[in-house]
Amino acid sequence: MAPCSRSVRKDGVAYSCYERQHTASPMSCLFWWLINIQDGIGQTPLTLALHMDHTATAKVLVENGASVREAFFTNAVAPLEIAKLHSDAIMIDVIERKIQEEDKIISDMKSLCFGQWREVKQAASMECENSKEKNNKLNINVGDQKNTVLVQGCANRCPDIYGCHTPGGGDFHNRGYINKCIARAAGPGGFWHVVEHVLKRPTVNPKSFKHKFKENHYNNNEEALYDYDDGLSISMLKCFEKSPYFPTSTELDACLSENGNHNNILLEKLKTWLKEKESEDDVFKYHSQNINDLMPITRWYKESIRYGIAIEGVWMLCPGLYAQMGKINYRDEAFTHTVNAIANWPLAYRLMYRQNRTVNLDGKQGRQLAGDEWVEEYLVRPVKQFSSAQSSFVMVELMSCSIDLLELNREMYKYKDAFDIHTTKKHKKPQSMYEQLKVAQFSPKEKWFHSMDRKAVLIYPWTDKKYKEGEVVQPKYTEVMKKGEVKAADDFNSFLE
Repeated sequence: MAPCSRSVRKDGVAYSCYERQHTASPMSCLFWWLINIQDGIGQTPLTLALHMDHTATAKVLVENGASVREAFFTNAVAPLEIAKLHSDAIMIDVIERKIQEEDKIISDMKSLCFGQWREVKQAASMECENSKEKNNKLNINVGDQKNTVLVQGCANRCPDIYGCHTPGGGDFHNRGYINKCIARAAGPGGFWHVVEHVLKRPTVNPKSFKHKFKENHYNNNEEALYDYDDGLSISMLKCFEKSPYFPTSTELDACLSENGNHNNILLEKLKTWLKEKESEDDVFKYHSQNINDLMPITRWYKESIRYGIAIEGVWMLCPGLYAQMGKINYRDEAFTHTVNAIANWPLAYRLMYRQNRTVNLDGKQGRQLAGDEWVEEYLVRPVKQFSSAQSSFVMVELMSCSIDLLELNREMYKYKDAFDIHTTKKHKKPQSMYEQLKVAQFSPKEKWFHSMDRKAVLIYPWTDKKYKEGEVVQPKYTEVMKKGEVKAADDFNSFLE
């Protein structure tokens, strides 16, 4: 296309077209490229103007060289279709006349050099087909649950424009949702009480899980879950060791000589003990489910991300958990990602996403971060902290009184070091064994892993809960995964529709 829709006739239309294409200045070529530039979804300034009903702007764009031919818009709706959709009679007339002018030029060119034109047309046709194949590629948008809803909503409402976009589950955010659901299930029966009165962590509570991505709630919540899980596990294993189900010395020696370790006999006896006691006592079953069914999910997830493997396997466990907890949006996100990662995406995209969904900053094994975790940790949080610290009222007041301080503050924005949260690379984390032992000592006092034929799980008091003597845990918080898997299976067909 030439940079101007009108042609000055000298020796005919074909000559003027040829002259403009071969004598155009670099600046005019740049102008044509800018006026027809496309964004990531194939929209040009002209199509955007038509979508927003800016008729005057659209008319000026067409008169100054904006392309209107359908072949140019391989991944978006052509301008004429948009004008008809908006019932814009003025633009329909302008675009149709522009297309007629271009068809006339094409016809004249074909009559002058038919043979050469046929080769050009074949090459253009092949290029167009290749372009369509390239533009049919998927754009995987990684983010949280709201991102999934947004991307799917746009794709469903405007498939011709946004159909090439598909949501990718954010592993960092999904781990936060999983931890929240686990805490809700384990909370009434003892988790909230233990965190507040035994571990003495006032910053970990239902509100911190609700606002899990603010301040340092994410890490505090996860550490509390892990310490609670480890403490209960120690208590459970000590009870197992004292039970008659624990293998005898003869059985341990036989297993050691056969397998080189005691794993098989210990695991077999532990499963038998758990199954027997869970059928006898509901309190035992409730706490056993927390440490054997729910807590492992978040641990597997963390390790899968750190090593970049088997992450889809953890996503497959999420629909059941979310369905039982009543988190329908989270359930649908898990369904969406599972279907995409297993069947919906082309195989090449599945492999590409699997290999590139985590970020390794130092190249060491087991140190990878989820893609959205890297964005939050190294882009969003530093900027938020720096900007909030520099925009406080005290800082603004000081800056207004000192030109030197204002200049210093401006200089800080020029250097990367100003955005670094930590100046050191190695950090020592205090051992959690002492905290875990406190939980392990609390559990036997409450006889959580004793078989006493209890038929209800009592709620333990904590600050945010108006406690009533004898109040029991709701049934939806017991046998969470077993009930949730049934609900997820029933809901899956309706989700596909």
